[in-house]
Amino acid sequence: MQRPRWLAVLMTLDMTKGVTAEISRFALAATIAVAVGSAAMLSPVSAQDIAPAGPTAVAPKDGTWIGPRVFTFYGYLQVEAVVAGGVLTKVRIREYPKNDGTSRRINAIAVPYLEKSAVSAGSAQVDTITGATITSKAFIKSLGEALDAAAR
Repeated sequence: MQRPRWLAVLMTLDMTKGVTAEISRFALAATIAVAVGSAAMLSPVSAQDIAPAGPTAVAPKDGTWIGPRVFTFYGYLQVEAVVAGGVLTKVRIREYPKNDGTSRRINAIAVPYLEKSAVSAGSAQVDTITGATITSKAFIKSLGEALDAAAR
C-alpha cells in the first residue's frame, strides 16, 4: 500500500530537526493541502503565519559581554562577545575543554569555526558541528545568554 502524499510531507517535516516547531498550524495545513492538491481551499500563507512567535529582536548594546560557564561532559565552556555599533564584531571562547587528547583535537577545529560562524551570522544561531555537538551546543547557549544580556 502506498502512503498518501500528505503523510509523506508530514513525515519529511517531522524528520527535519526543529522545523515543525517553527511552522504554525495554518502553514502546516497549507503544506498538506498543497500536497494533496486542495490548495485552492486555503488563502495564501503570509510571512506572519510562519514566523516564530516571540519578541522582536533588540539591537545589543555596545561592549564586551561574557556568557555563563556552560558545563559539557568534558569540562566548561565560556564565550565572550564584543558588540560595536549594535553588531556582533568578535567572539572569543574564553574557556573550553582541553584536558584530554580527544577534546583538544575536536576543539582545535570546532572553536575557530564556531567563533567565525557566529560573527558571520551576527548571532548565536549557528549550525552545530558534527563530532563536536556538545561543544557546539554549549557555545550556542553561552553566546546566546551573553547576547541576551547585551540586549537588556
